[in-house]
Amino acid sequence: LDSTELMQAWLSGLREVLNATAEGDSSDATGQGRASGAGATDAGAAKATLKELIRRQEARCVELEDINTRKEQQLLKLHGRLEEALLVLQAGQKMYAEQQQILEAQQKQIAVLCRKQSQEKSQPGSANSKAGGAPAAE
Repeated sequence: LDSTELMQAWLSGLREVLNATAEGDSSDATGQGRASGAGATDAGAAKATLKELIRRQEARCVELEDINTRKEQQLLKLHGRLEEALLVLQAGQKMYAEQQQILEAQQKQIAVLCRKQSQEKSQPGSANSKAGGAPAAE
């Protein structure tokens, strides 16, 4: 059966049938007369079969409840691990953003220095061109 509620509904129905069968047996014994031997045997066998079915269904309900409990515990554990992973991811993203800003600032500084260097080389009266290409001491 698909759900615990459905199983419990079946168990309830089977118990009602068993109770009705037991009441019928007691009314037979209290004076309304017994059915033939074959009929009583069939009723007894049906009652035993129903009892066994109920016992199996109750055991299955307990098993399913245990499985659901384990699943809930596993989901809680996985949820905790997911939360931890998200925290680590957020810290990594923050660090990446900070490093990206540093990198961009450094690239801008390099571009500025390259422009300065090219401007100095292109000016005819620069210190480098006077000293014969050797860097000027400052």
